[in-house]
Amino acid sequence: MRFAGRASAIVFLFAVAACERSNQASGPVSNPTRSLRPQPELALVFAASTETIFEATSGAELEKIIVQQQATLSVVPTGLKITASGIDPSLLLPPFIAGKRAILRVVIVSPVSTPIQLFYPLREQPAHNEEHSQMLMLKPGANVVYFDLDQPNLIDPLRLDPAAAPGDYVIKGIVARAPTTPSPR
Repeated sequence: MRFAGRASAIVFLFAVAACERSNQASGPVSNPTRSLRPQPELALVFAASTETIFEATSGAELEKIIVQQQATLSVVPTGLKITASGIDPSLLLPPFIAGKRAILRVVIVSPVSTPIQLFYPLREQPAHNEEHSQMLMLKPGANVVYFDLDQPNLIDPLRLDPAAAPGDYVIKGIVARAPTTPSPR
């Protein structure tokens, strides 16, 4: 009987956490210490930029992404298929950001609602941590999300956690562009 009670409590806690996440599904869900610009604003800045500093939109380019944990990668005609085997798959992006500012666009297809999180290490704090990350919610189907990398002391590698649920995800492309004007902060 004790096991059943504990199992019920665990299920309840997961349900509460899921409800809290779904209430915030339209925007950022983490890092309350950093004010994130709205997705439509980042999309406009990205579209206005003329300087691409990183682009992975084909199989050969996407193959340069490295699995850190809980995932396998395979190139498919539509992009890079990520098979997440657990709740914390993570990928390391090829080096491109050191000392630059950028807007990063990720086009990804998700089978479920789940967070996607980008970790960006800084020169003075090179470890990936929650304080230096941005999290957004994906919806089932095709998603286009933008991450604002407006830090002067970024270093490589960026870590992308494409989901928090097992399943098959497809990254259709990752592009980073330098903003043409400084961030209005």
